Amino acid sequence: QAGLPQAVVAGWTQRRSGIEPAGWRWSEPLADRGAGPDAPIGVFCFGGFRLCVEGRVLDWSPLRPRARSVARMLAMHAGRAVHRDTLVEALWPDTPPATATRNLHVALSSLRRFLEANLPAGRSDPLLCRDGDAYLLALPEDGYSDVAAFRAALEEARRMPPGREADHLAALRVAVANYGGELLPEDGPAEWVVAERETLRRQAADAAALLAQAELDAAGNGAGRAASLAQRCVEIDPCHDLGWRLLIAAHRRAGNAAAAERARREYAQVLISLGLDPAVSMAEPPLSGVHPSTPSVMLTTPAPLAHPVARPGGASGASAAMVGVTPGRRIPLQRSPQPAPIRARTSSG
Repeated sequence: QAGLPQAVVAGWTQRRSGIEPAGWRWSEPLADRGAGPDAPIGVFCFGGFRLCVEGRVLDWSPLRPRARSVARMLAMHAGRAVHRDTLVEALWPDTPPATATRNLHVALSSLRRFLEANLPAGRSDPLLCRDGDAYLLALPEDGYSDVAAFRAALEEARRMPPGREADHLAALRVAVANYGGELLPEDGPAEWVVAERETLRRQAADAAALLAQAELDAAGNGAGRAASLAQRCVEIDPCHDLGWRLLIAAHRRAGNAAAAERARREYAQVLISLGLDPAVSMAEPPLSGVHPSTPSVMLTTPAPLAHPVARPGGASGASAAMVGVTPGRRIPLQRSPQPAPIRARTSSG
């Protein structure tokens, strides 16, 4: 269930079969279909790890560091089983397999006791569950996970059929709203989190850029909302090329020349910090590509969110000419090499 209510999962399953569940409306915001951040049990990984039980943030200091790391790794995948070998490889990479597996069992045992001691009164279903050789943080039906809600909203946008552009944008708004900052920043450059952190960050920035573009294209006065969304995009990902261009364009559309010039200077500083020439990079002709917010464009892949696919009809309008780049285009940032995906061990301990 990915930590989401059974009704939501059942609705998705039925829709894949062409069945519209009773009482289900596509236009119903995803955030309203199940538990939200104020749920009795909430798991938060964006912007810092927190597990809240009936409004109380749990104090993790009684647990040893490795047990806390296990908790964060499971929380990042709340509702999804994580194989024992994946946990061992991530947290005890240089330890002999038998010893590492024993360490994992000790950490899981202490984590299970900690969670059971902090369950709300009247709840008996365990949060930490075992599924064969895998373990998962199993949220109750009324539980909430910010990462699970974010992923579910992106999946909702990805699967939205043509003709439901308002619902498509609504799902993206839910995704951006659930993205509360960098994934598990307290774990720094830990190999088991950096790749997922980067993926989710880029997806959130792309979603914000798509929403900003849509506001610029919509009839009426959407320039202010577009500027706010574009600002959110570059806050999430300072190297998001489209985000900067949209921010400048939105301020200009709103008649705020001072804000547009300030954004242009900030964009130039980002380029300079990366060793790029602003005079060249900011003067590049629009890239060929599709326009992310017209009815002819829908997202077709959840990861990365950056690559919409055009359907017949193409883009038109002033903003399409003004910012003719694909949503995922990023300034080429020099980053340290990303670690290879964690591979499960073959030990049977």
